[in-house]
Amino acid sequence: MLSPQARSAVRASVGVIFVCTAVYFAALRIFFDLQEISHRGPIGKPGIYAVGILFIPVALLLGVVSLIFALMVFHRSNPEGWHGFVGAVLTLLVIAVLFTRPSFGFCLPAYLLGKATGSSIIGHVGSGIQLALGGWLLGWFDRWLGRNEQKVI
Repeated sequence: MLSPQARSAVRASVGVIFVCTAVYFAALRIFFDLQEISHRGPIGKPGIYAVGILFIPVALLLGVVSLIFALMVFHRSNPEGWHGFVGAVLTLLVIAVLFTRPSFGFCLPAYLLGKATGSSIIGHVGSGIQLALGGWLLGWFDRWLGRNEQKVI
């Protein structure tokens, strides 16, 4: 049985993972879509490599934003202790594993829908679904749902 603090930490961790990876996948898909539009059609294997290399600065920026977001979420849920910092670091390690091992990405709606259909629009819909799930886990919709719980962030 998990304590209420542990349940809140797990919920916040999964919410941060969903939000951060949804934004990352949407940005990556937009980046590839813009490249396909500028080349007036699909880009080949060398084009995919080039786009991937050009996306590295954007990925690093999103990594810093993810770090700040995770630290804010966990600091708000546990402001007086070091548990929040440890939770943020562990969450970011899970995100790193999801990006370095693509087979684990299938547990994320954005990756699953994007890969399964090959459609850019469905990939963006998957990112939207994943962002909504992450927001729900972080308590962003509690006010609209009529709950009086304190939201995580």
